[in-house]
Amino acid sequence: MAGWRFNYAAFEKVFPLETLWVSWHPTVDKATAYAKEGEMLALYLAEHYELPPLNYKFNWPKLEG
Repeated sequence: MAGWRFNYAAFEKVFPLETLWVSWHPTVDKATAYAKEGEMLALYLAEHYELPPLNYKFNWPKLEG
């Protein structure tokens, strides 16, 4: 889906492919991976006030209280 969005919105005009990067964070299981993704997206959201344009999925944590 991210590739489709990148192409459809013509992001390459502003963000050439050679300037993009990706990273991985190894985890022991899927639940931990989802928690880490949620943590990283929450940090992005706090800084940019929106989700990343190529990653709209957000694993919202359950709020306490």
